[in-house]
Amino acid sequence: MDGKMISHVTDKLWHFVHNTFIAGWQELMLSFAASILAAALVLVIEARYVGYANSGLKRIFFTPSRSTILDLVYFILYTTGVITLLAIAFSAGIPFFFASALKNALNLDVGPMLPTWIHLPVYLIAADFMAYWQHRLMHRIPALWKIHEFHHSAEEFNTITVFREHPLDRAINVIAMTVPAIVIGVPVVAFPLFMTIYGLIGYVKHSRIPWHGWIGKWVIQSPRDHLIHHSKIQEHHDTNFANNFAIWDHLFGTYYTGSNFKPVLGLEANPFNRRGAIVDTCQTQFRFFKALSESGADIWRKRSARKRSEIRR
Repeated sequence: MDGKMISHVTDKLWHFVHNTFIAGWQELMLSFAASILAAALVLVIEARYVGYANSGLKRIFFTPSRSTILDLVYFILYTTGVITLLAIAFSAGIPFFFASALKNALNLDVGPMLPTWIHLPVYLIAADFMAYWQHRLMHRIPALWKIHEFHHSAEEFNTITVFREHPLDRAINVIAMTVPAIVIGVPVVAFPLFMTIYGLIGYVKHSRIPWHGWIGKWVIQSPRDHLIHHSKIQEHHDTNFANNFAIWDHLFGTYYTGSNFKPVLGLEANPFNRRGAIVDTCQTQFRFFKALSESGADIWRKRSARKRSEIRR
């Protein structure tokens, strides 16, 4: 890492700490309170439909499993902003540096051509399109899957499971969120509304609310369809990648069209939810680097074999 990148990372860390925890502490508290209220609302609605005994409300507050405890830890990390600090640290700031460099280099701004009122909906669609393809890559590329499997290691849905994302996952998300913002431009005042919409959809689709219908199938991804995505049953694999808008799965052929709607959550030979949040988080980082080195070694071997074959000719 050169001096310029180190300087960028340290500046990014300081600005984030100052703006979030010092200058913006009141906004942080409001955001934290809003997150708790939104989660509580969805949990109460869920309990109304599935019954208290089967609800996330009971699991979170009275009978938390180790999987639920990990969800709770990451809920706190996300809603307090600490996850961004960890994302910068675990990724060495590389995605943040890349996003900043991209912002300076990309000379494409269609924002002025659009009416102000349309910026937010266009951004939501564009960011969700990016998130869909990012999500597919997280499942397709072995090293990236080692990051994303942390989220899929959840063995039950508790509404707040939406926050079970490794810091590296969070860091990679920065790129998918930044590109549309650079091209389209989103007024700062619209961001709280964006985050509210984003958060509510995430809470609902990680709940057990039995809502589906044509809106859940075609417009906003339903909890049922997201449960299918999280299932470790073979026929459910590589389906329902949509982040928010379900239409992407229909357009790109990844919507689950089978009839088995009894998913089994978690991973085969799940290595998580056993030794605590710190071990699980660090273990994911190690598994990512191991997969990355193995992929690099495999590419090198294939390249060397190809060169030897060319020499023999």
